[in-house]
Amino acid sequence: MNRLWYRRLGLVLLLVGALFVWRDRIAFELGYAYANGDFHGWTLARDDDKAAVWLRRAAEAGHARARYMLGLSYSRGWGVRRDDAEAERWFNLAADQGYAQACFHLAWMYHKGEGVARDEDRAQRLMARAAELGMADAALALARFRRDAAGRRAASGAGG
Repeated sequence: MNRLWYRRLGLVLLLVGALFVWRDRIAFELGYAYANGDFHGWTLARDDDKAAVWLRRAAEAGHARARYMLGLSYSRGWGVRRDDAEAERWFNLAADQGYAQACFHLAWMYHKGEGVARDEDRAQRLMARAAELGMADAALALARFRRDAAGRRAASGAGG
């Protein structure tokens, strides 16, 4: 009987340890599930407020995709008050971790000047980073950014 008790205790300790180690992943999965109304094929009610709570937990624990999704929440006002500065903050944290979609999203923000001061150089650096990380759409967008910048330079030179 003692051996069974020790095995059960060992299993409980293993599970508690796994929860501690994977807490950011578990929080992300819950946030993602509430944001999309789906948990690995199980339908649940979409709830942006709950999604934001769980995504914040995962983001604060360092989960890059959660940071990106929390940035989206702030940029769109999903479950949180719309706040461009917070959106930029979370996108930057995810981009710093090499999360391509965050680099891509930030690049467009800087390219268009949406919620941030327009900064074409930064937009191009971020889009190049997203392309380096394997995002095909980023490579196409980077070509567009460069074409547009060349067109603006040519127009300003021709008009001067």
